[in-house]
Amino acid sequence: MDSQIQQAVEIASSATNDENLKQQAFQFIDEIKSSNDGWQHCINLLTSNDSISPNVKFFIFQVLNERMPSLTNEQKVTLKDYLFNYLKKLISASQVEPAFLRNALAKTFSSVFVHATLVCYPTLLKDMLALARSTTPFNELATDCYLRTLIMIHQDIGDQMVLRDQERITRDNLLKDAIRDNDMVEMTTFWKEALQHFTNVAPSSKLSSDIINNTIQCIGSYVSWIEINLILSQDYLSILYQFLGNSHNDELRIATAGTFNEILHKKMAPVKKLELISFLNLGSIFTQMGVKGLNFDVSIAFAKLLNKVGIELVLVLDLSSNADLSNAEFRNMTTSKILELLPLIFDFLENEYDDISLEVFPFIGEFLLK
Repeated sequence: MDSQIQQAVEIASSATNDENLKQQAFQFIDEIKSSNDGWQHCINLLTSNDSISPNVKFFIFQVLNERMPSLTNEQKVTLKDYLFNYLKKLISASQVEPAFLRNALAKTFSSVFVHATLVCYPTLLKDMLALARSTTPFNELATDCYLRTLIMIHQDIGDQMVLRDQERITRDNLLKDAIRDNDMVEMTTFWKEALQHFTNVAPSSKLSSDIINNTIQCIGSYVSWIEINLILSQDYLSILYQFLGNSHNDELRIATAGTFNEILHKKMAPVKKLELISFLNLGSIFTQMGVKGLNFDVSIAFAKLLNKVGIELVLVLDLSSNADLSNAEFRNMTTSKILELLPLIFDFLENEYDDISLEVFPFIGEFLLK
């Protein structure tokens, strides 16, 4: 069976012109996906054969993801054990798979979390975190897998752009509660320690760049539904400010700007939002850095971020109660924060590229209506 699976996947993904042969391969693949024991053949092949191709591995992860919802609780636990054994084998061999396979493995771990946490296996994230900390100070491969899994979990249960029926909303809320109750503190502490460590490791580290970028993405993804104070510390902010100002890494600057955008997007009362904006102090940070002469994509990211700061400040005024607005200190603080942005906004308006200037138009429109 193992050789048949490999052969069918290779034929299906090949450039052969033999349509009959290709049709037979697709038919066999569909049978594997739909059969009750197809996932078992696939997981055995994944963990017992070191020579299978990336195409076959990717197919196996597809099968496992599709079958996960219909597995019994016992089968889910068995599958989890196989996945951890596979990950440990990669770690033992120091084998860094292509990014698409690392994402596919993380997606499968995410499926285990979604379909097993509430019924038979509540400790996936703790077990993955323990593996990430199994060597001092971090096991890079396990850390990479843990962070990618967190990203996939957020996409499955926390992404507000995904339409969900009521049954799924209820399930996803329970899963988010489980993370908040059992994993949130350890998770956010790990993010901070990972950023501190991998920012300072040698550039030759194979995964350090991916780990830093994925950690930043995790912060931006989870901030909307976890306790924000866990990531609003000077330790965290000093790292993020450092990334914003890193003129040698545009990708990092863009990702960090996106994370600040998500932090500002978190729903909270106007008074609390003003406190958040004051604490982040982004107007002052960007004034010190300057926003002229930047790479196009970095300029777009920074313009979006400062536009977001401005819009949130206007909303603070729009949504505040009369009692808040009658408080001179509150009103003056909000106004001063808006005025602090204007020179930066004008810098973006002067940019030679219209696409960059357009990014700050929403704030300008809202500001002029006040």
